[in-house]
Amino acid sequence: MKRILISLLLISVSVGAVVGITNAFFSDTETSTGNILSAGSIDLTIDHTFASYNGVDCSTCQVLPGSVNLVANGDFESPIVSAAQKWDAFPHATVGGWSAEWINPAGAPNEANIELHAGVNIWAPQSGSQYTELDSDWDGPSGGTNNESARVKIYQDIATEAGKKYELRFWHSYRPEQNAQENEMIVRWNGVQIEDITDANGVGKTQTEWREYVREVNGNGSTIRLEFEASGPNNSLGVFLDNVSLREMTCGHENGQCNLWSEKDLDKGDIIWNFDDIKPGDYGRDVISLHVNDNDSWLCTFFAGTDKENSFTDPEEEAGDTTSGEDQGELSEELKLFAWWDTDNDGIYDPGEIALHENGFGPIIPIVEPSASPFLGGTTGYIGMAWCAGTQSVNHDTGEIECDGSTMGNKSQTDSYLLDVNFYAEQSRNNPDFKCSEVLK
Repeated sequence: MKRILISLLLISVSVGAVVGITNAFFSDTETSTGNILSAGSIDLTIDHTFASYNGVDCSTCQVLPGSVNLVANGDFESPIVSAAQKWDAFPHATVGGWSAEWINPAGAPNEANIELHAGVNIWAPQSGSQYTELDSDWDGPSGGTNNESARVKIYQDIATEAGKKYELRFWHSYRPEQNAQENEMIVRWNGVQIEDITDANGVGKTQTEWREYVREVNGNGSTIRLEFEASGPNNSLGVFLDNVSLREMTCGHENGQCNLWSEKDLDKGDIIWNFDDIKPGDYGRDVISLHVNDNDSWLCTFFAGTDKENSFTDPEEEAGDTTSGEDQGELSEELKLFAWWDTDNDGIYDPGEIALHENGFGPIIPIVEPSASPFLGGTTGYIGMAWCAGTQSVNHDTGEIECDGSTMGNKSQTDSYLLDVNFYAEQSRNNPDFKCSEVLK
């Protein structure tokens, strides 16, 4: 969110003292206090609501059978609890895959402990024979410390791929006979809170009650931290966790990346197009929605692309390609893009809908400039986009969009096109001379 700056202007009006007159005067003072001039904001958020590839609509992302759990020891079966009390507190380095930190390290052992249960009070795990309690313990069942500040967060750092979606699953239970506050837990992905459990009340309960939580998260091409934190009172009681898994999701189609998202500020993994085997005649359609909060705006889209040669093949050379440098690919020359205001949000260009762009990918698509009315703050606009590997033709009378791949030759074989798509909003008030072309200067 953009920062909102608030300027305070206090205006006070009062009657001053009158000197040299002894008479009493009736008087009245009216004071206007707390006058505020607030700076407005421009906050642009984007959805990617529809995508298709070669006529097949984007499918729902799913975890395929046999996919690998990227979380190590997610069921907390290691190390094995052997204490007669059926629970123990282990230095986190010995609990395979997991690291831990004390929330309040004062007085605690140097290394945070992860507490594991294996049938204590006949409380059942969700899977296997063990689970963890996140309000941990300093010295285990043989020690004499009770109700100590042993709350921990446990985490794993997991390698991810940019543009990939992952399904996170975990199970949480209250500790029986402990209230909801004692069983609160926060979950974070890449430092961002994605879950806050506050309603698991175990008062009057003698057995665990496991609830499953499922979240979709994005990879960014680097290592991302997944962490679970006990967030209630710090007294060594509460917050059970079991059966944690993170699996890569398969989205879209065999030869393409299908990546949809709801309204958000764009992040590194939010990729509209990610196709690794483009062939002549391939085509696709997308719909994105634009939301500008608070103020009317002018809107632009900017494309910044780099052609990569990758390798220089015989078919390329025979087709007349004489450029073999790393950044001298030709694929962008073969790709065409048509964009329009998709007023009914269906991904289909209908006669009468306003065309915004008809050519290659950029470099600039003016979406709303002063030749039209500003985009109203607080509203949603839908942009349809149709791309083609080859020659694209658009019939504005019928709305038909065709892609002819016969004009795409061998020069672009093995080439790739790396593209950044930037959406830009700027206030329209007091800004009648705005031009998208001036923004990049």
